[in-house]
Amino acid sequence: MKEVKKMENRPSFDNSFVDKTLPTTSISTILTMLQEPFDQQGVAIKTFNKRFNDPTSEYYNMTVEDIIQIVAEHFEITTSDLVKGTVKYLAPTDKKKATVTIPSTVVIDGVTYKVTAIDDYAFKNNKKLKKITIGSNIITIGKQAFYGCKNLKTVTIGKSVKTIKDKAFYKCTSLTKITIPSKVTKIGKQAFYGCKKLKKITIKTTKLKKSKVGSKAFKGTPKNVQVKVPKTKNNLYKEMLIKKGMSKNAKISK
Repeated sequence: MKEVKKMENRPSFDNSFVDKTLPTTSISTILTMLQEPFDQQGVAIKTFNKRFNDPTSEYYNMTVEDIIQIVAEHFEITTSDLVKGTVKYLAPTDKKKATVTIPSTVVIDGVTYKVTAIDDYAFKNNKKLKKITIGSNIITIGKQAFYGCKNLKTVTIGKSVKTIKDKAFYKCTSLTKITIPSKVTKIGKQAFYGCKKLKKITIKTTKLKKSKVGSKAFKGTPKNVQVKVPKTKNNLYKEMLIKKGMSKNAKISK
């Protein structure tokens, strides 16, 4: 079996496998075991093939390969605090991964940090990425974070996102639908520019203002795009979205 190389300064997650063989083995312990060849870890191999079976866990139904992918990502501490610490997601180490989940929390050196931002250019021009799930603590999606991800089809934006920066999803030409969560207050310039297959947009936030939505934010989306907006913002948002590049033929409804 192939040896897994040691990853320097990698974070670990403060969760445990719900498993008959190793009921209290933490992921950090398993990752330590991964520093050795698989064939020397016979007991652990059985656990690696198990899946989390706790439906309340955000890691539910993940294989250990999924977990390794998550912990292999790069994080930068932005607020150093034992209780309120935060980190920023920098970039994936495996740029060939088609499906990526950005977690809501990560444990580094025994301290739990909230993952609150995706760095600028994090996935720029990544041609392999097809699906991204953005964790529930992410507040900011960085500038050009998913710029030119031409095969990105599925995006789930976490409920805490407030800012989508300039060109965040610029020319994501395979993206078919997007939901903009209720806390979003700012959408940057050309954020969804050139998303030519983006036929369905659901806007849940009532907090958008003309001054906080950048120019050409929706330029190049389909002429017949269907947009669902909050009831109280129907007329206001319709005028605003057209000014920000959306087609006059767009079907905007409450």
